[in-house]
Amino acid sequence: MSYVLLAHAADAQSRADRVAEKLRAVGFDVRAPEAARPRDDVEGASAVLVLWSRSAKAEERALTRAAQRAGKLTMARIEPVTPPVAGGVDLATWNGRETRAWSKLVSELQQKAPPKSAAKTAAKKAKPVKAAKAVPAPRAAAAPAKTQSFAMLSVGFIVVFATLLGAAALFTAPH
Repeated sequence: MSYVLLAHAADAQSRADRVAEKLRAVGFDVRAPEAARPRDDVEGASAVLVLWSRSAKAEERALTRAAQRAGKLTMARIEPVTPPVAGGVDLATWNGRETRAWSKLVSELQQKAPPKSAAKTAAKKAKPVKAAKAVPAPRAAAAPAKTQSFAMLSVGFIVVFATLLGAAALFTAPH
């Protein structure tokens, strides 16, 4: 089962709870890392969301690097800080409502850990597909060879005729 591992500094618990609540409302399974083995939790998670604040410690840095190596990292800044890895979404001024930054965060997580509601919806919509009869593709209508030959002959005749008229005009003009 896919889930999002949510890591944050201890003093950012209230912000982390709000983020987790909103993610669960969208359908994500959100879990906190176990204190004894946070880096081991990266292996079991489909995505790792690290919330960066001023009080982020070495633990969050180590978890960020482990998640990045595993291709599971998603970051959000909940205070104006510079995380050790470039990127992430800025939620420093996020008020819990739908914003561009929030939508970007949800989109990034959906790519790594599809929400439960999306998986259920896809399973409900999936129906057996009946084999369709093979219908031959319509043939392109090709112009008959006689029509093409006549057109080329007509163009050639006009060119020759115009050339002869031009030459006759040169010879018959008074000098």
